[in-house]
Amino acid sequence: MIRNWQDEEEGQSLLARMGCKFLNGHSIYVGSWVLRFPVRLPLFLYVTCAVGISIKMVLNYDNLVLIIDCAHMMIHMVVGIQTTLICTKQKGRIMKLKDQLDKFDDVPGKEASSTRIKEDYELQVMNLYRTFSRCILVTINIYILFPICKLFTEAGRAKLSKVLVWQMWLWVPEETWWGFTIIFLFELVTSLFLLLSVMYAVPYLACLGTITVAHCKVLILRLKSLQKRAEERSGKMSESYEAALNYEIDGCARRLHENLRIANEVADVYKYYLSSFYYGGMFALCMSGLQAVAANENIEESLKFMGVLTGELVAIGLATYVSEGIIEGFADVRASIYDLPWYVYPKLSCKRLHLMSTMSSFRGLRTMFGYELTLLHFGDVLNASYKYYNLLLLSMK
Repeated sequence: MIRNWQDEEEGQSLLARMGCKFLNGHSIYVGSWVLRFPVRLPLFLYVTCAVGISIKMVLNYDNLVLIIDCAHMMIHMVVGIQTTLICTKQKGRIMKLKDQLDKFDDVPGKEASSTRIKEDYELQVMNLYRTFSRCILVTINIYILFPICKLFTEAGRAKLSKVLVWQMWLWVPEETWWGFTIIFLFELVTSLFLLLSVMYAVPYLACLGTITVAHCKVLILRLKSLQKRAEERSGKMSESYEAALNYEIDGCARRLHENLRIANEVADVYKYYLSSFYYGGMFALCMSGLQAVAANENIEESLKFMGVLTGELVAIGLATYVSEGIIEGFADVRASIYDLPWYVYPKLSCKRLHLMSTMSSFRGLRTMFGYELTLLHFGDVLNASYKYYNLLLLSMK
């Protein structure tokens, strides 16, 4: 399955295709249709929306409910602007990472096994991407259909401005049908780009992280191959064989150091994305909760809050899943090093193995302010979200 899919683009690896599509703003969704848009166009839309929302807040400074609504949508615009700028700025580093991760070492005598590991993890990445992208596509449809459905409500016919998802000023009179149409379509297009930017950025993080784990698995296969050969020659190693063994262990140590450097590079590049999604999403979640409380017993605001809550937890959960996968990959490497028969290795090899065991640890993905995406911290996020949800329910009674 992977082979047939890879043949669609001549000779390009999974990372090459995903990187090209992600950094140039193209979807790699495999289906009957493909979305494409220039990556710099959303920046104009986000800035225009941010300016319009700011003007709306100034013109209605005495309306607290409207101020909260505008502040909520402003957070989404800031996240969109940051994501687009970071994508453009970090393009060189991401492409360099792609080139490094594309280079898989062949294990002598285990070429078929190492190739199978690579293909299995590529297939895992594609399945993860398809699942996540379909969830985002469903969300896009909801964001587009929900405002359209509001047009047929009584409140929508009474005042068109109530139909607008974002309360923004756009140099046109929203009381007229043509002004409302311009703002309404502008909102839909901007919502589409905002969700698609998440659809591209988060899965590519999953791709880089998962392929890093594949490199760790290939290294484990290489260590097991060394273990078997050393046990077969236990007690009767010649000097030339010891030198060859030391050389191969040196190669494993260099590969481990390279894997760890790449993993830290992935964490460093994506800490800006994760900070934007995590902190921006949390602020948006709080603002959405305040909107739900202010609009007491308003099913629309409650649904909006549940959508923001679900999206935030899904994004953080996916990043945590990738982070835990990398942590577990390096932990498996360390366990494989401990499983080696150290007693049959030369003294110099044992020193290098000890060095490898001390360096084979990874903190995990993290934000700019030190929040680590681990299962323990994700549990804290779930607990805090549950308490906040209960607090909102009590406030609405």
